[in-house]
Amino acid sequence: MISCRDIKIGLIGCRTSSIDLINILEDRNINFSCIVTIDPGTAQINKVAGYRNLEDIANEKGITLISVPNYNLDVGEEIRNRILEEEIDVFIALDWQRLIPTWLLEAPSVGVFGAHSPSKLLPYGRGRSPINWSLLQNKQQIVVHLIKYDSGVDDGKIVAVDTVKVSPLDTCHTLYLKQTLCIANMITDCIIHNDFSGSKQCGVSSYYPKRTETDGKIDWYDTSEDIYNHVRSVTKPFPGAFSYLKSGQKITIWEAIPFSVPITPTGIVGRIVEMFHDGSFLVSSGGYSHLLVKEYEGEELTRKDIGSYFNCDIKRKVWENLPI
Repeated sequence: MISCRDIKIGLIGCRTSSIDLINILEDRNINFSCIVTIDPGTAQINKVAGYRNLEDIANEKGITLISVPNYNLDVGEEIRNRILEEEIDVFIALDWQRLIPTWLLEAPSVGVFGAHSPSKLLPYGRGRSPINWSLLQNKQQIVVHLIKYDSGVDDGKIVAVDTVKVSPLDTCHTLYLKQTLCIANMITDCIIHNDFSGSKQCGVSSYYPKRTETDGKIDWYDTSEDIYNHVRSVTKPFPGAFSYLKSGQKITIWEAIPFSVPITPTGIVGRIVEMFHDGSFLVSSGGYSHLLVKEYEGEELTRKDIGSYFNCDIKRKVWENLPI
């Protein structure tokens, strides 16, 4: 077995969570030897939410940085050899939204490990963006898994788990922070005990589908609570929830809350019913509810826009057979 003092750890990442993980583990005297990442151009092509160029932190910490030309890690012999020459024992792939190819799964002596955080124990909720989906479905917890990757979709052995409460104020951003802290703790324990073994997943599997930027479309016929969950599930660093005014102007909503108001409900959804001095505005939504939009992007709205309507004719996508 490898001594925890001798183990070489590599990171596969390209988002802000990678920086947090590097810093947290460094404080525990656990240091990465190598980072495999993508450059800004590749991140832009693949629309990587929360992308962060890791060159600065690699230089600061003295970590070898290997930038690959594509997100699926289908690389040529030269780059492949550079990675293999690092002789990594454990790779941690954090928030890397692609399957790890076989050649890289087989490269480290112990394995490649990553995080997956649906609201129940795997194999429930395999697939894409379980944290975002959990918020959208108003789940009350996420179960953070450290799993050993294999060639399948999130079907590897479970090395460690931790259940984290989802508060009414959590967003996708805060839940990813919670996930990073949990994964740091799990990695620490595995290294201290020199044990990255795991157990096979048991039960009926279910899968979340891929989400795209267009899935952020708001349906104003939803209740304000449902729209609130939608907004917080795709807020920064993701593309955001959005809607179009009847004039065609796009408004991206970054923060909003359900708002009980002493206004006689009209039953007309998507109408801007009030504007406030701080720039926030109130919109009528389904079920005779209202949503207070606190932060948005787009042309600045004024009191002249009271009475304007968001376009409710363009319906959002209706998902079927989601994990429940």
